Amino acid sequence: MRRFKLDNDEINPFVREMTKSKHLSGMFADLKEDYFPGWDKQNRWKIRARSRLGNIIAASAGCDYRRKTIFIDPAAFNSVDQVRGTVIHEICHAILPNCK
Repeated sequence: MRRFKLDNDEINPFVREMTKSKHLSGMFADLKEDYFPGWDKQNRWKIRARSRLGNIIAASAGCDYRRKTIFIDPAAFNSVDQVRGTVIHEICHAILPNCK
């Protein structure tokens, strides 16, 4: 993963498209259904793309347990597969919040 921030024009166009709200929410729903069918049945968790996550969470993605939201920074990814893998990873943190 990249350790530096990119301008929006430098983000992989597929990643930029995939991290738009409508696509990101659909991918999140599909991953939940495919890999975690018993988790979040009431759809309380959501996902958001946000740049510059800062010190709140890791540089590329993280969970906000209070808001029940997974945040990802599109500039941190080179491919859609990296986004998917990271979302799966973050869902695991959401399921087991005390597991670092």
